[in-house]
Amino acid sequence: MYNVEITPNELCGEIIAPPSKSMAHRLLIGAALAKGESTISGLSFSKDIIATIDALKALGAKIHIKNDIAVIEGINKSAEKSDIFCNESGS
Repeated sequence: MYNVEITPNELCGEIIAPPSKSMAHRLLIGAALAKGESTISGLSFSKDIIATIDALKALGAKIHIKNDIAVIEGINKSAEKSDIFCNESGS
């Protein structure tokens, strides 16, 4: 058992909210459907996000990942017939 004493004090510091997985799916899909190049930062690469990225690549998008940033070049032509594995991702 620990004795803890909390006294009123002014708080300071910084917190970083975890990225929204739902928003990340929408951003990646929108960027892949858009013309030109898009950059999305602050991504967290869960299994579902990786499945979405792999599916978009299978459809013809060019996606480059570095740290928490994805650079997406939109799909500019119809994809050849290909298998798309989405794992358990609904996107």
